[in-house]
Amino acid sequence: MGSFFRHGGVFRWGLAAVVCFVGFLALGEYFLGRPLPPDADLVAIVQSRDLEKAKGVFEKFGKRDGTDTEAWLLLKGFVYVRSGRPKGALLCFSRIPPDCDFRESLLLLTGETLYLDQQLAPALNCFQQVIAANPRQVDACRWLAAIHYDLGNMEMALQYLGPVISASPDDYRAPLMRGTIYRDFGQLQAAQDALLLAWDRGQLSGDAAEIAVQLAEVRLRLNDFSGGLEILTHATVTPASQEIRAECLAGNGDAAAAIEILDQLQTAESLSFRGTLLLAKLQLESGEVESALQLLEGAGPEKAASEEYYYTLANACRLKQQPKAAAEHQQVAERVKNLKTELTNLSAQAMDQPANADIRLQMAAICDDLQMSQMADVWRRAAAACQQLYSSPAAADAPGRE
Repeated sequence: MGSFFRHGGVFRWGLAAVVCFVGFLALGEYFLGRPLPPDADLVAIVQSRDLEKAKGVFEKFGKRDGTDTEAWLLLKGFVYVRSGRPKGALLCFSRIPPDCDFRESLLLLTGETLYLDQQLAPALNCFQQVIAANPRQVDACRWLAAIHYDLGNMEMALQYLGPVISASPDDYRAPLMRGTIYRDFGQLQAAQDALLLAWDRGQLSGDAAEIAVQLAEVRLRLNDFSGGLEILTHATVTPASQEIRAECLAGNGDAAAAIEILDQLQTAESLSFRGTLLLAKLQLESGEVESALQLLEGAGPEKAASEEYYYTLANACRLKQQPKAAAEHQQVAERVKNLKTELTNLSAQAMDQPANADIRLQMAAICDDLQMSQMADVWRRAAAACQQLYSSPAAADAPGRE
């Protein structure tokens, strides 16, 4: 016995027991699942929209085999949706009772996921439930504005953006979206006002340079070429911003400077369809008919939706003494122009009739005719959402319907 104590036998035995006990706990934690952080902490992480923190918690506890709590499912779904896995996120959210303690967060995340999965009607329903309980909930208003924009309901989109702009004086995104809506529906002066506010706010967050390009585009369409050039001094230099700069320079009568920019972009193989068309027009004005024709003949698929392209091509053929080809291109230009006029008229009808799916399907068909496949898909999704939203008597009384 004395020898046992003298050589530290008790100590070694005790240490071995502690090691075994700790190992047992570790194995138990592995097989039974680590205890999760408190539900309130998990929900707080999701509500803060801190994806990195959520990922850290998910990686630490993600392999646990314990029972998933409602808050854990919320965090798990949040990580999934922000990682591009909407189906997995929706599965998590579907396992959470709708009357949970964090119902608003659940509805917001479910709506966001459905929207990103291009399920507009059920997404709209989620956000409308949030608004019914909290009419000025900023995130819900922002998403509702996006959905109504996708549906072609400009007035409703702008209506929902109002509370967002007022409640978030440092956030540039809402006025930027307002400017985009006005621009896309042809209200350029209102678009400029909204984009100026977005640009102002964007300077606080470091995003003003990108907004400046959109503002310059609107000023260009307003024929304010000097204003476009001025705001471009604050923009990031990209091929797109350089093409707008060239167009403003050409509008101000400085064709040589515009051609120099476009030539540089062409050499760098960064010239878009828009830049190609502008360069061809400037070449025609300077008498370089062959160069212009070569450029136009190599134009991309965007030409199908550009009456300006066919007018320019017709002009080039006339200068080349090719009257038959010029007449053919002129005819195509008139057809494209008429289709786009019809599209504009239908867009106005769509704003006045938010429940009319047929109008949106007509717009999709015209977009197909103009080879604008992405826009055709947008209008088909909008039509499908209208059919889902307004096909039943109950839907007629849904919030947000006019």
